[in-house]
Amino acid sequence: MRPGVVAVRAAAVAVVLVLVPAAGPAPVGDPPGARVTAVVVPTVAAPGGDVEVRVEGCAGPDGTVRSEVFVADAELSGRTGGAGGALRGGTTVRSGTAAGTYPLSVVCDGRDHRDAGRVRVDPAPQPGPHAPTGAGGGSTAAPIADAPSVAEQGPGTRHTVIGLVLATAAAVAVAVRSARRRRRGPDAD
Repeated sequence: MRPGVVAVRAAAVAVVLVLVPAAGPAPVGDPPGARVTAVVVPTVAAPGGDVEVRVEGCAGPDGTVRSEVFVADAELSGRTGGAGGALRGGTTVRSGTAAGTYPLSVVCDGRDHRDAGRVRVDPAPQPGPHAPTGAGGGSTAAPIADAPSVAEQGPGTRHTVIGLVLATAAAVAVAVRSARRRRRGPDAD
């Protein structure tokens, strides 16, 4: 079999292997096109520290954010009717939580949106924004603009799959060109 044909077939198999997991079933509860995102303030939380969670993408006026590092679910509220705008809630990070990044799940509109965001925990104190204390009598929260935007959180699954497909296409192009060069000889181009 000619090297060019082998390269094309190998590339086709690679593309299929990349696309099959991406075309699998959507996460439980996420309707097509729905994107619920959760952002935590401060961006790096300390064990035992209070955090504020902002969620975008929920149509209803309330919801819940869950994480294994929270002492209790963050109950969301803040919107008075109509879609649009962020929901907000607060909770506390468990004392003794190890440093690391942990997933957030959002429950809103009767659906469970898994991995809607991340909370980063670091035992070292961090300067910067503070979340509300929840003790009443006011808030020490920094403006929510200090929270990273969705664009700052990095690529999602869709972008990763597109990158893999483009990388596969580049590998195919290199393989085909190499096969053509071998057929023509080292001096031909």
